[in-house]
Amino acid sequence: MRRFHFRLAEENRTFTFSADARGRHEYSLAKRCGLQEREYAGEWRSRSLEVGTAKELARELNLRDWPPRRAGPFERLYGGALLLETRLALENFLERLGCSHWRIVFRARSTERAVVRSGGHKVAAVYGRLNHFSVGVSARPKGVDGELETSEGSTAGFRFNLDGLCQRLAEMTDNSRRCVPFKGTQVLPVVLAPGEGGIFFHEILGHSLEADHVHAGLSPFGPQDLGRAVTAPSLSVVTRDGRDRFFQDCPADDEGETPHSPLLVENGMLRQFISDSFHRRLLSLGSAGHARTEDFTRVPQPRMFALYVQPGSSDADEIIASTGCGVYAREFGAGRVDFDKDFFYFHISDSSLIDNGRLVQPLGPLLVSGSIRRVMAAVEMVGNDFRYDRGVSHCTKNGQVILVRVGQPTVKIAALTVSEGVDA
Repeated sequence: MRRFHFRLAEENRTFTFSADARGRHEYSLAKRCGLQEREYAGEWRSRSLEVGTAKELARELNLRDWPPRRAGPFERLYGGALLLETRLALENFLERLGCSHWRIVFRARSTERAVVRSGGHKVAAVYGRLNHFSVGVSARPKGVDGELETSEGSTAGFRFNLDGLCQRLAEMTDNSRRCVPFKGTQVLPVVLAPGEGGIFFHEILGHSLEADHVHAGLSPFGPQDLGRAVTAPSLSVVTRDGRDRFFQDCPADDEGETPHSPLLVENGMLRQFISDSFHRRLLSLGSAGHARTEDFTRVPQPRMFALYVQPGSSDADEIIASTGCGVYAREFGAGRVDFDKDFFYFHISDSSLIDNGRLVQPLGPLLVSGSIRRVMAAVEMVGNDFRYDRGVSHCTKNGQVILVRVGQPTVKIAALTVSEGVDA
């Protein structure tokens, strides 16, 4: 295997501010700079080093114009009018909602990276930036058992759709007060809501297509599946979307590569795997560009930036109307995939019963499960109402937590095992 060498320089800044019902406020601002160096010459050699300033990194790697200074420091958020206005609006809403306990957390993170890579006689530097702003609310309204949680994020700036966030909290409160716990275990159709529902396909399909899992023989899919049907023909999935500006300032992955094509699945046919440069060589794949790391102290892995289920031809109302008895899933919790058993489970934190083609009754927390390949073949209808998620989707793999993006229209899966669950 050909020798190659990567050096990644990183500067990140993280701002956090929280407030709660007891009048407590907490504020923190952290800065960190470091270098990761990786080399493959028959075996891996890796090291990471934390340094004091980004200028030291720039001198080490001979990067004259890095890191760029395009935005004001996050320190300006603390005590600023925008944060105060947003916080007071949420506090007033939570008081009107009758919440005895609540907590609001604002976060802002800026990550600047430069990747210098070499292979053969070529040396190239690639730059990337990711700013992410989020607000999260956890609350316990009167008459509700347990806490309700919702959040929203953006890479465009410290501005959020507060009307939408408050509406979600109000709907979740109403659903929690009226919900009837699901009893027993049944195999039922499940309709996934647009936007957030994409995390279902991220967990079940996306992770199954990561090249390290494929090479290790853990995934239910293998190199022999390239060019073959692996899902229902109604499903097409991509990893990049030029209309979505979420990762617009990340032109390459954390090895400085970009995939040749964003297409993963086309009308049910598998077109490529999610790969880093190392596993591309091991599996003789045509493209890489999907290596990501949480920070400069962690080794990059085959990971998704994003996963988008492409729109189909059905109206959302038509999809629900076609379901005699089933579940409509709105809010999603944690999921897990057991590749050895071709099995997954997924928590649904907010859902409703579908009866005779109508949404009739909020349900308590659910657990859905099934076989990966069988469920991918059971995608029955794909809507035309594509939405992006709310910008706060995260993914954990081998202990590394990274920000991801998902999107999809309303999607109906003909059969999933549904049982009573717990909040997750």
